[in-house]
Amino acid sequence: MQCRWLAISVKTFDSEEKPVIKEAGKLVITKPIPSMAILGDDNYKWYKESYFNLFPNVWWHGDWIMITDRGTAIIYGRSDSTIKRKGVRMGTLDIYKVVESIPEVQNSMAIEAYDNLILYVVLKENLTLDESLKQKIKDKMRQELGPYFIPDYIIQVSDIPLTLNFKKLEVPVKKILMGWDINKAVRIDSISNPDALYTLMELSKPVIEEIKRKRT
Repeated sequence: MQCRWLAISVKTFDSEEKPVIKEAGKLVITKPIPSMAILGDDNYKWYKESYFNLFPNVWWHGDWIMITDRGTAIIYGRSDSTIKRKGVRMGTLDIYKVVESIPEVQNSMAIEAYDNLILYVVLKENLTLDESLKQKIKDKMRQELGPYFIPDYIIQVSDIPLTLNFKKLEVPVKKILMGWDINKAVRIDSISNPDALYTLMELSKPVIEEIKRKRT
């Protein structure tokens, strides 16, 4: 981007809520602007939880950005669609490009929960996820993405839950896996295929229980 728009207080925040220059961080808007989105829900509950839940009174957009010392901006993509492993960040889109290039895989979704990378895969018709295919997926990810991004668990699902505009429901799924109540993590009426979410969460229960046992 050539520059930040006039009259918009766009900054890069680090993990300590401090503005930084020449360093990638979270894209925030620190002062009101006339055209900020409104979700239209009662008492602005979802609006506040969607955009103001990370930094008090500061709009958080969910993107990684770097402001250069020349005042230009570099957008790195969605921060809520970024997986960090051993200090290395990677966007989930990069993972999907690799996983879904495997002939047997039709769709996928990657979630990091409790320091574990969980990969959900939808396979082509009549295929079953066996140990041989799991290893094939892991080998492909090791080769294309590096050893840090080999999934700890691979779970076969029949469908990937999507928003009404067909985005993978990564953030709500992660919140639910981390213990959030499903009705606080996502608006069910905003999901195009809610049954896929319920099925995915049911299949995830044994994995999450195993992860928790290992952590204790």
